[in-house]
Amino acid sequence: MGGLVPGASLAGELNKPFAFFYHRDLYRFTPGAVEKVISGYAQYSKKNFDLVISTAPFGILPGVHLADKLNLPFAYVRREKKMHGTQNKIEGLHGLPAVESGQKPKAIFIDWYEGKSYGAKAVQEVEEYGVEVMEYKDLEIPLQGKGKLGRTLHLEDVVSFGGGSLRDIHKERIYGATIEHCLAVFTYGFAETLGRFSQEDCSLSSLLQFQEVLALSSWTGEEKEKLKVWHEKPKLKKWI
Repeated sequence: MGGLVPGASLAGELNKPFAFFYHRDLYRFTPGAVEKVISGYAQYSKKNFDLVISTAPFGILPGVHLADKLNLPFAYVRREKKMHGTQNKIEGLHGLPAVESGQKPKAIFIDWYEGKSYGAKAVQEVEEYGVEVMEYKDLEIPLQGKGKLGRTLHLEDVVSFGGGSLRDIHKERIYGATIEHCLAVFTYGFAETLGRFSQEDCSLSSLLQFQEVLALSSWTGEEKEKLKVWHEKPKLKKWI
């Protein structure tokens, strides 16, 4: 899910179609289809609302586009809790000033879905979090032709060893995608990872790398040294 947010934002900025895999199926959405979903909110502004929230994964696309247009924060709600990491079900509300200050931020909620919706339950959950949903968009996604993907930029939120990314790139190429470059928000910069991408004729770059985050972090010198040791041998299970 994390990669859908920057991917949707970039697709909106470039006015390009956006595609992603979900449950092994490829979904491709045109800018026109997304614009149709958010067009009813064109009269709103930052004065009316504090944030935009959507269901995931499909609602992320119009939700991010609308948040970008209104220059507002964006959050999304999963159907179920994430199975790993922090196991969040709601992403984007933690740390939001309007929420943390104890105020009751006002939100636009977009539920764009395929098949059975869980939007009503998601709205209830964000309201329990302290958000007031003022507008609710409930719409089933339109049918999209598969077609050919053509020249495609592959985006990821985090790339570690690249196995999952390269599997997706391989599937996209089966659908006709010409992919020469993968852009990630964050990479660990492992030499093994760069080698894997090179073998697949795909370059890899990122906005942030492990070394940059380490240098800017507030970790102690001892913690940083342990992280550097781990980074040199990342397959070690215990590094702290």
